Amino acid sequence: MSRLASLGSIRAGKVLAPITTVGILLAYKAQSENAVQAEQIVKPWSTPPVDSQLRSTPTSQLVNSWFVYTCCKIPWVVDNSPAILSTLSQIPVVSSLTMFAVKHTFFAQFVGGETAFDCLPTIRQLRRNQIGTLLNYSVEVSDEESHDQTDKPADSPEGQRKLQASRIEAEKKIAQTVNSIEVCGYEASLARKNNEHDIGSSWIALKFSGLMADPTVLERASNTILALRAAQPDATSSTYYPGTPTDRELELMTAKGNTTLILPNISNGVSTSDLEALRLLHKDMRTILNKARHSGVRVIIDAEYSWYQPAIDAFQTILSLEYNKTPSQPSSSLLGSTSTTGSFSSSWIGKLGFELPSSSTKNADTVEIPVTAESWPNVQPLVYGTYQAYLRRNPEHMRHSYIHAKANGYSLGVKLVRGAYHGVESDRWRQHPVYASTGPEPVWQQKPETDDCFDSGLDWLLDHVQSDVASGTAVPTVGVIIASHNQESCAKVIAGLVDRKLAVGQVGPDGKTLLSVSQAVRDRVSMGQLYGMCDALTSSIANTFVPEGSPLVLKYVPWGGLQDVMPYLGRRAIENKTVLKGEGGASAETSRITRELKRRWFGIE
Repeated sequence: MSRLASLGSIRAGKVLAPITTVGILLAYKAQSENAVQAEQIVKPWSTPPVDSQLRSTPTSQLVNSWFVYTCCKIPWVVDNSPAILSTLSQIPVVSSLTMFAVKHTFFAQFVGGETAFDCLPTIRQLRRNQIGTLLNYSVEVSDEESHDQTDKPADSPEGQRKLQASRIEAEKKIAQTVNSIEVCGYEASLARKNNEHDIGSSWIALKFSGLMADPTVLERASNTILALRAAQPDATSSTYYPGTPTDRELELMTAKGNTTLILPNISNGVSTSDLEALRLLHKDMRTILNKARHSGVRVIIDAEYSWYQPAIDAFQTILSLEYNKTPSQPSSSLLGSTSTTGSFSSSWIGKLGFELPSSSTKNADTVEIPVTAESWPNVQPLVYGTYQAYLRRNPEHMRHSYIHAKANGYSLGVKLVRGAYHGVESDRWRQHPVYASTGPEPVWQQKPETDDCFDSGLDWLLDHVQSDVASGTAVPTVGVIIASHNQESCAKVIAGLVDRKLAVGQVGPDGKTLLSVSQAVRDRVSMGQLYGMCDALTSSIANTFVPEGSPLVLKYVPWGGLQDVMPYLGRRAIENKTVLKGEGGASAETSRITRELKRRWFGIE
């Protein structure tokens, strides 16, 4: 637990009830009298509040949501949904009926649409309720492909054909990701023309594995990085698996102007074709991020399996060094001169030799877009990485990431989550002795350990936000999105804002007391939940704050063709079954919808 303690004390020690305006009023009054601590600020409501989000929802949509949530209350349906859908979709005639039923029920509930453009009505409806949007093209790599251990898929003609077909699919995903940015950017531009500060609602998320023809390249690159660290240990070596990036590997990966490949003489090393794939990923990400920067849309790099993370972490840091540079720092030099990790041998790893931008660059894919108020109107980081609290490494990983960002003059973007692959991670650790030899299992074994890690990380991040806002700096040193369906965790976020005086009570014209948050805080802190899940929680958070400035809460809105997003729907059902059956889950949502339907049909308030 000493690793957790290094992130700061856990202020919100007791269980918090759901967020309410009534609770905020009581807290504000008590706080002004110094009568209570911050962890007591949120109290349960005595009567259900008016739900503005439900009241603006069409009746047909409410009935569909009621049906979907009723099904989600049945554990057998949730547990077996992937197998049921797979079986029914293979039966002639029945498959068509199945797709029709899924499209008009579960797909309509949890997916924004089949195209990014289809999501516009959803984006606008959410924004009217002070809820932002995090758009994601949710076509995923299958678990079978992720676990494939074939090292050289391109060694045979069949492998070449398979790789080429996969690359075509990857290019499609990249184009659709750019399309998501264009839609978000379009909506943000409309808001700016109407003098609305709406940048906070413009986000997209992506996975590196979905942008690559062969995602197992990430595992081989990660193994190479881990071998490099083991051979030349430094101050970060004590970090739990999968470790944290070092300046040494970043310098080797970004040897500007060096096109000579010196391949590593280690097992599970990367091949020449692997290096080309990594260079292509870097080029594709720069295309995406240039578009995002021009459109004022922030980009979240989602976390994946731990055996992919060393490579993902390195890429995330390299991209942050370029795209999250603060205005006072030049962006032509990728790495700062503050490295304290000592010397290294360049013969240890193949130099990726990423081509970095320069003032003389003319190629369309590397053209630099100036950081101006028009092309990058927000002050949060453009690139956000995902930090998983269920990994033992998270406290030290966040701390090292922050130190590196400060030392190299860029802002750190953090999406804090608990984590989604606990069962897969544990199984992998038991089945592959080579991973077990690197130390203890990478994920915490008990949920309270993950909760403690999440809470202490949250406190640590809010402390830095408080210091950053107090300093008066225009560009933050850290931007944070807290992604959680846990009511207690969301209440702790709000308690933390009040405790640090980042949110203050304000009585509106209608006599209601809400929390007022400055734009400086809104530029640095957001919360998020999945579209179609825990809507009552999202609405409650939105209704807790004065409706001004960019939204403080977001919905993660996936989109894609019905057949393409079926793996996403199945995975989310399994991963979030505890959310669906827990407090604020499917039962609470059906009760919430039932109240609204009674009000509409029978006039019962």
